[in-house]
Amino acid sequence: MKTERKKKTYADDDGRVLYDMNLEGFKWYDKAIDSDPRTPKTSAKNATPPPPRPYDGQVSKKERRALILAAYRAYLPMLASIVAGFIIVMFIIKWWLS
Repeated sequence: MKTERKKKTYADDDGRVLYDMNLEGFKWYDKAIDSDPRTPKTSAKNATPPPPRPYDGQVSKKERRALILAAYRAYLPMLASIVAGFIIVMFIIKWWLS
């Protein structure tokens, strides 16, 4: 006899499904759920377009230059420490083998 498990309840769960995980190819795929006429099917034709983004991706030359310079400044300490570590290791190896 198989015992029935209690379904866990969470205080912040409102019962909405964010994404249907019943996908063909997964081991838990259930064809009966997929063919259920009560589940709404959205197609690309009647789907609503996503809301417009506040940033359209256009960057001026001055902004691009500032972004690249900021990235270099962010990575420079890491690069300097790696190069310094490499130089120290090479110096120790040279000193040890001489």
